Amino acid sequence: MTYAEREFIFSKDYLTIADLQKLLGLSYNDAATMIRNIKRKTDRLGIRGKLHVQDYLDYYGLSAERYKQTEATS
Repeated sequence: MTYAEREFIFSKDYLTIADLQKLLGLSYNDAATMIRNIKRKTDRLGIRGKLHVQDYLDYYGLSAERYKQTEATS
């Protein structure tokens, strides 16, 4: 997966099962299980099969900044 693909996925408001499959190389069932596990802790969307990006980041203690490219300083 390229950085551009990863950046595109995290630029959306939510992640799908297919997004997690691509991001993490998971099977459909494993990606769906991961979404359900995260939703047990927090579920901002309340939509089956979709996970708010912030819920994913919070669950794993990640910063959104790691998925954004920064401009090079002179």
